[in-house]
Amino acid sequence: MRFAIVDMKSKLCVGVFTSLDSYENGAVFENNTYIQLDGYVEDDKFFLNSYYKNNEFKQLAVRPSQYHIWNLETEQWQEPGNYQQLLFNEAASKVKQERQRLLTATDWTDTVSASTRLENYNAWQFYRQQLRDITTQEGYPFNVEWPAQPV
Repeated sequence: MRFAIVDMKSKLCVGVFTSLDSYENGAVFENNTYIQLDGYVEDDKFFLNSYYKNNEFKQLAVRPSQYHIWNLETEQWQEPGNYQQLLFNEAASKVKQERQRLLTATDWTDTVSASTRLENYNAWQFYRQQLRDITTQEGYPFNVEWPAQPV
């Protein structure tokens, strides 16, 4: 027998499995309900992109972003109230990770010995300061202009 695993709260299908064990239709385990799929088409992709309402599986619309939440009542993806802030935070995090990677790669230029042996020591210091100032750019974090490394 084949079963769909349906999240009891959202009614989203979270998995499909075949079982030789004696599960029962409607059995509940860890906030999920097992729905027997006898008579349904053997297309797991359909079920994994569906929700269960009024004793039938319905196709989900494409989720606009990872932050959207399924609203079973309206049968639509819903934008969370703080959606713009979530997008900003995600973009800012990516920029800061890249900045840290670039700063770490140039740590060797920020030493006492580098200040005496590098001809372009000041250029490296300027570059590193530009990296630290990325968060003050006008387009941050969605439109960042990365400084060029000194040669």
